[in-house]
Amino acid sequence: MKFLERIRALFRGKHPEDDRARRGRVGEEAAAKFLKNAGYQVLVMNWRDRRDARREIDIVCREPGGVLVFVEVKARSEGDRKGGYFSVDRRKKAALREAVTAYLRALPPDSRHHHRFDIVEVVLVEGLPGDLIHHRAVTLFPERKR
Repeated sequence: MKFLERIRALFRGKHPEDDRARRGRVGEEAAAKFLKNAGYQVLVMNWRDRRDARREIDIVCREPGGVLVFVEVKARSEGDRKGGYFSVDRRKKAALREAVTAYLRALPPDSRHHHRFDIVEVVLVEGLPGDLIHHRAVTLFPERKR
């Protein structure tokens, strides 16, 4: 299905990656606004590791209780079969683990202990933000075996 959407976009004179980037930007802005309205302090958006630019975190924020929250934003068009939560697969989680670890290494040691990973799904209706679903405390790091 995605293949056909790309072909249609090319015939309409739009590059599909441009549309994808625009959807991502709209989703991230909507998620940041949502989090701010919920009392979170947005510290940085689109953080990239200086050593490896592939390591990227959409939003880093602090919740009212002081916990550092790493947020992956998934913007989806209305009617997409696969939700944003389920699109964060094993491979994406591995990349996010690397990015979060790199971010935490750059912090002073005493500020590394309280953090979590969230996903914010943004459903886009005709290109504009509609429903937002906030998945809190998503498992990102595997549990340690004892």
